[in-house]
Amino acid sequence: MTGIGIMGRQVGGACHAGHRIGLSHSGTRLLPALGGNLIVNPGFETGDFTGWTVVGKGGNVVDHHRSSVNAPHSGRWWFVSQDSSGIRQRVEVEPGSVLRLSLWRAEGAVDNGRFGKATVTADDASTLATMRLTVPKDTAWHEWTCDFDVPDGVTAVTVTITGNMWIRIDDISVRQII
Repeated sequence: MTGIGIMGRQVGGACHAGHRIGLSHSGTRLLPALGGNLIVNPGFETGDFTGWTVVGKGGNVVDHHRSSVNAPHSGRWWFVSQDSSGIRQRVEVEPGSVLRLSLWRAEGAVDNGRFGKATVTADDASTLATMRLTVPKDTAWHEWTCDFDVPDGVTAVTVTITGNMWIRIDDISVRQII
């Protein structure tokens, strides 16, 4: 498609995965396809923290780890944090949309009392969603999801994932569902 007029602007159009992409409702920003992942480097497959900011004492992007959890959920790389640390990423969103945060977390077979937390905040620091990430005492990967509304006027959110001790994370996504 080409030459589409939206709010008096001429824009080019395209399709991706069967969805049209184009300007936001306000006509000011180009948005990804509905349902496209807004997270940069969601599975750490760059082998580093591209797109992410490390919070707390640190962490590593690894392709193996000396623990009972020694393989990623998918791909080659995954994130492992240290004491009370984690990662965060700011993403642009469409005001008034509904988004789904999804991530995979693994724990070790001998770990006890460890938990993680995923929080989505708006630029004004208001919390839009929170998930406490507890998992069974095993080495399997477990998926966590939560849906949240983006208030009118909010054009970006920050996703922060932390653990109270060690935390293992892979395949993070934020997708528009409505």
